[in-house]
Amino acid sequence: MSVSEDKIGILLSTFGFAGIATAPIASYLTDFISRKRTTLLTGLIIMLDAFLIFMQVNTYRAFFIPLSIMGIGSITVFTSRNTIIVECMPESRGAASSIYNSFHFLGYGLSPVATLPVYLVYGLDGIVLLCTCFVLTNILISTGVRSWISGFQVCSIE
Repeated sequence: MSVSEDKIGILLSTFGFAGIATAPIASYLTDFISRKRTTLLTGLIIMLDAFLIFMQVNTYRAFFIPLSIMGIGSITVFTSRNTIIVECMPESRGAASSIYNSFHFLGYGLSPVATLPVYLVYGLDGIVLLCTCFVLTNILISTGVRSWISGFQVCSIE
């Protein structure tokens, strides 16, 4: 499927617009349910669902659905995670937030280079599968694998 650059831009904007629309709801869930439950039960599972839907899509118009769902899931995860980072080190909020955001954006910058070999060998399906594995790994780490590793837990916020 060949798509022009302007259509790709519109498609990718869907991710951001869905996140913007969902941010107030994600903030409410983070404040009134809990940081960990919001991140896990809502954000990561929504993102996992988006990747599973993504595997079934093969037309331009159909890509809007999983990208919108991904935007909703990611803003939910980011809102909760940002709150956890700041609350873990209340005496050094600025430093903790700066370090976290530096690594966050470093990941954005390095991800195309890091995933290029997967894309070249397996195409878009390989990238979707890789992202699905990353989300599943995040769920596992957040739900209990962390408790098996002694001394790993730096901050315990529910």
